[in-house]
This record gives sequence, C-alpha cells and structure tokens, in this order.
Amino acid sequence: ALAAAELQIPERRLVGSAPEALAAAIRAIVGVEADCSPGDVSLAVLGVPPSIVVPWDDATIGGFGLSRMLSAAQLARIEARAAKLWPPGPYALGAVAAEAVKAIVQGSRGPLNVLTVLTGEFGVRGRVGVVPSFLGPAGITRTRVPPLDAKERVSLETALRA
Repeated sequence: ALAAAELQIPERRLVGSAPEALAAAIRAIVGVEADCSPGDVSLAVLGVPPSIVVPWDDATIGGFGLSRMLSAAQLARIEARAAKLWPPGPYALGAVAAEAVKAIVQGSRGPLNVLTVLTGEFGVRGRVGVVPSFLGPAGITRTRVPPLDAKERVSLETALRA
C-alpha cells in the first residue's frame, strides 16, 4: 500500500504470490479429505493472511461443488488445519513465485490468489488483500471476485479492516 501511495507504483503492478502457496496447501488438505488429487481441487483464498476466508460454496473438486462432496465435519477439519498453514515454507513460496513469474511473462489462463492493493474488490479501495487474479506483462489484468455468503462476507470484512 505504501509503494502505491508514496512511490506512485500502479496497484495492478504490485503482486505478492505467497497466498497462492497457502491455497496450494489447502488444496492438498482437501485432496486428503476427499481422497482425490489436489490438482482436481479449485478454490479461492481471500482476506489478509493469516486471516483468510475460503468461499467453500464456490470451491470445486473435478468440477463438482466441494460443499456437496464433503461433510460439514470434513469442512470443519479443513478449516481448522488451514488456519495453521500460514506462513508457507520456502519451497512452497519459491514454487508459486515461479508460477507467478511464468503467468506474468506468458499471461495466465487461470487465476492465482495474489496479495495486492484492492481497487474496489469487495467494496474496498487502497487496502491490501488477497484476490484471485489473472496476470500478464502489465501485472494484474483482471480479478475474479467469488460470491460470498453472509458469514464469509463478515469474515472477509473483518480481515480487511484488521
């Protein structure tokens, strides 16, 4: 936020890839609970680490709604484990940084969960937060804001105000 405000760097060029490492770890936990490959799991991570929100109704396993494929007890176990995953380790950070660089150079076909200065997403401007984004040579080319239920919206607003 300081780089954008004081150095006048465009918000869309300020990208942090660490939240994608967190999302990868959560996908791995979901894979264990669902007995599937983490590559089959698609989910978004929102908020400001370590206060994160995962919109479970928008998450999928192989194209099917995750909240319909897992029990409430499984989702509760995943959420409890996910809360302890921050900060990611150096190998995870390095792997997602390389993925982000590749997406910036080549343009991304899928979103990465990145930390950036929000420009209206979730009704917030000028604050740092995680949002699923498509990357290109100019930085963030577009963002994808998943639908949130009331509980997720309150949790996200709390995380963004902290």
